[in-house]
Amino acid sequence: MRNCKKKTDRGTFRREIMMEAVELVIGGAKVKPTARDFGLSYNTLKRYVQNKQKDGYLEKAAFGYSSHRKILTDEI
Repeated sequence: MRNCKKKTDRGTFRREIMMEAVELVIGGAKVKPTARDFGLSYNTLKRYVQNKQKDGYLEKAAFGYSSHRKILTDEI
């Protein structure tokens, strides 16, 4: 059976950190410097800010990577 292990820490961040960064950007801070200060991808931060401004909340948003879907079955 194949087990893929992550080689980087990309996509792993705490929900509280993202929420704090989103609130700072909505409050008037710039996206790129805020992302750099928090150690986040600025594209990800920008996307979460846009979602927050559009929907008004992020409480049910999925953070980080979700589980990968299986392509091959175990029966092979």
